[in-house]
Amino acid sequence: MPVSVSVAAYLARQSRQEHGAVTAFRLHQNVPNPFQRSTRIAFDLPRGGAVKLEVFDTQGRRVWSHSARYAPGRHGVDWNLTSSTGQRVAPGIYSYRLVAGSDNAVRKLVVMP
Repeated sequence: MPVSVSVAAYLARQSRQEHGAVTAFRLHQNVPNPFQRSTRIAFDLPRGGAVKLEVFDTQGRRVWSHSARYAPGRHGVDWNLTSSTGQRVAPGIYSYRLVAGSDNAVRKLVVMP
């Protein structure tokens, strides 16, 4: 008896996930959060390509950015609270955005004093 297409697709997806293959774009919550010194921002890319990660203050001003090319998979970028101009950012709530091709996602992080 042949396996239905939907069941076969489900089993193939489960197999990829169990073996570490990334099947969807995802921006993870930074760890630790809140934090005082540095944090790690992880993301999943189903396809390789150019990625831009940006951090914004509550007024929408970009305070830091990172751009690079990545292969498919899970990646992480460490941020040490230094702005793009080399200054330490103030305590507060910030948002971070990941853009990879047509995919994008936004999350919030908290910098403690």
